[in-house]
Amino acid sequence: MQGPSNWWEEHKQTPPTPLANCDNAAVLADLVPDSNTITPAQEQAFENTACGGIKATQLAGALFNHKDDKKGHHNISCFWWQENVGSEFNFPDTSNTHLGSYCDGATAILAHLSQFMAYLEYY
Repeated sequence: MQGPSNWWEEHKQTPPTPLANCDNAAVLADLVPDSNTITPAQEQAFENTACGGIKATQLAGALFNHKDDKKGHHNISCFWWQENVGSEFNFPDTSNTHLGSYCDGATAILAHLSQFMAYLEYY
């Protein structure tokens, strides 16, 4: 069976850019492109670094609907949405424990992509 990472190579496409957290970014910063020597720490950091649609949805959830009211843009984005789009909107909760939450978040991003882009350009 073909894994998702094989698809990019098989179809000669550029894979999504890995978006490492702070700890993994520090380890991966020393990784030399096209090098044959990878340390075990770098290999583990790369395997634990997400990319693609799920990571983008995680980041959007953290930005637009953070569980801590003092982080993210939740209230600001809600006010902006009301003012510029003319309706109320709350970004879906994205959580590893809620089945389908990434699907809900990805659906919101795709359905309202132009509004999200306008908001991000505004701020």
